Amino acid sequence: MTDIMIIIDGMVDHPCAQLNHMTPFDYADCKNMKAIGQMGATGTFSVKAEGFPIESLPCILTLLGVPPIAIPNGRAYLEALSQRIPMAQDDLILRCNLVRVENELLVSSCCEDLDADAFDRIAKVTEKFNSNNMTFCHMGSYKNLLTIKHASSAITTLQCFAPHEHIGKPFAQLYPRGGQVAGELCAFIEESIQIINSADDQKDRYYALLPWGQSIRQTLPSFESLHHKNAVSICATEIVRGFSLAMGMQTPIIDGANADTDTNLASKRNAVIEYIDKADFILLHINGADEAAHRRDPSEKASFLKEIDETVIAPLIKELPVGTGLLICSDHSTLSEYGSHAGDPQPFYLFRKGASPLGNLGERNGYDAISILTKYQGGYHG
Repeated sequence: MTDIMIIIDGMVDHPCAQLNHMTPFDYADCKNMKAIGQMGATGTFSVKAEGFPIESLPCILTLLGVPPIAIPNGRAYLEALSQRIPMAQDDLILRCNLVRVENELLVSSCCEDLDADAFDRIAKVTEKFNSNNMTFCHMGSYKNLLTIKHASSAITTLQCFAPHEHIGKPFAQLYPRGGQVAGELCAFIEESIQIINSADDQKDRYYALLPWGQSIRQTLPSFESLHHKNAVSICATEIVRGFSLAMGMQTPIIDGANADTDTNLASKRNAVIEYIDKADFILLHINGADEAAHRRDPSEKASFLKEIDETVIAPLIKELPVGTGLLICSDHSTLSEYGSHAGDPQPFYLFRKGASPLGNLGERNGYDAISILTKYQGGYHG
């Protein structure tokens, strides 16, 4: 018997004026997700890992039952793992967003105004950052990684700032702080401004690279050691692929799948169906709603949630064999008004095909999500 967890990254939101003061989820009228709750059970998860910011890495690992003491600090290493980027034990690696600054305020953490060709052009000019002690890797769109060799000791003193959490703040206040490596990163930011923009662009509006999310090589407990189950992870987002690989989960490459709203949802759905009865547990992670909210576009987010509901959830309800468990939840809220994360309780929808409904399970610890899924039998909850 296979159990499936679907994490819709950043699904939850606050009411938006552009959507008649409804949330994107309610505006999308996700009938099939709501039907799962009616056929099974609903509730909310507390997903905040103590001592960690509201980010996908600690929140999803909490949902996967990883104890806080084993959650890595920083996500860049796991993203490097997903890209097969080599990293020595004493290297320091950081995420590195391409951001937009206007009137010296950070106004975008993902440069939604640029198209794929523009991102590619910028990626080419930033290749000059590669040197004997620094390696720059473009992962697609606004996402990049920056490795500094032999700088792992800086992890204890370096302070960086997640761009999506500081929209509207003076850009100069978001430069890294704390020691020699911070100075090198500040120089890196200044150089990025010079090489990406023309002289005229640098007056009122310009683009820059902002390093954050620093990490070093770390290990994670395997999924099998935590739950005594073999697992498959259907995902395209770099951080999810990274920790899935680190946890020993089978992580196939899905045709047409990416980490945004133009992902191939049908391919992801078909991959889930393919692995039913081949694995004890399937994780399906879908990221586009989070990206749309970071772009502060609630209409795009609502449209994508509706597409998930119709393209993924509705067919799965029909195709899943009797006895299959299905849990749909989110890792955190992503607020379209601000483009930032929030740690609200996250609603979940749970059923086991062929079992009777149970109703509302109330608020539960996200750390117990897999146990709640695997033990759920409908009309009974152990």
